[in-house]
Amino acid sequence: MINMAQKPRKKASIVITVLILMVVSSFLVLVTMRYLLSMVAGFTSLTNYYKTYYLARGSMDMLLTQHDYR
Repeated sequence: MINMAQKPRKKASIVITVLILMVVSSFLVLVTMRYLLSMVAGFTSLTNYYKTYYLARGSMDMLLTQHDYR
C-alpha cells in the first residue's frame, strides 16, 4: 500500500521538475535570442557607419584629386 501512494507522488514530482526545466530553458533561449539580435543590430549599425564613411571619404578624395588636376 505504501508503494501505491508513492508512485503518483513520484510521477508528479518528475512532471513538475520537467515543467520547471522547460520554463527555465525557454527563458535562457529568449535571453540568448535577444542578445544575438542586439549583436546583429549593432553589427548592422557599424557596417552602415563604415559604408557611409568610406562613401563620403571616397567622394571627398575624388573631388580633391580633381581640384589638384585643374
